[in-house]
Amino acid sequence: MKGEVMRREFEKIEWIKERLKHVWWSQNNEYCDTGKHPRANASFLNGALRLFQEQQPKVHELENRINLLTEALDVKEQLNQKLRDREGELQKRVDAIKQLIQVYKDEEKELGLKEWEHSTIYGRVAIELEQALKGGCDEAN
Repeated sequence: MKGEVMRREFEKIEWIKERLKHVWWSQNNEYCDTGKHPRANASFLNGALRLFQEQQPKVHELENRINLLTEALDVKEQLNQKLRDREGELQKRVDAIKQLIQVYKDEEKELGLKEWEHSTIYGRVAIELEQALKGGCDEAN
C-alpha cells in the first residue's frame, strides 16, 4: 500500500499530470504507453517514479528534522519568555532597592549632625546597597 500512496503523491505533481494522459497503470505496477502519443511517456514516468520513490525517505527525514527544529524553536521561545518575565521581576526588585537607597540618603540628610550615629548607619547601608546593585560589595568600606 505504501507504493500506491507514494504513486498517488507522485501523480499530483503538476508537470506529471500532463504526461499521465498518454499512459495507463498496469498490473505489473508500471506505466505503459497507450500508443497514441509519439513520446516514450511510460519509460519517462517509470524512471521518474523510481527516482521519486528513492527520494521520498530523504524528504521524510528532512521533514522530521524540520519538525524537531520547529519544536526546539518553540521551546526556546518559551524559555526566552520565562527569562523576560524573570528579568521583569528582578527589575522590579532592583527598582525597589533603588527607592530604598534614596530613602536612606534622604533620611541621612534630614537627620543632620544631631543624630550622627543614625546618619552614619543609614549612609553605610545606602552605600552597601548601591554597591550590591552594581554587582559587588566592598567589605573594606
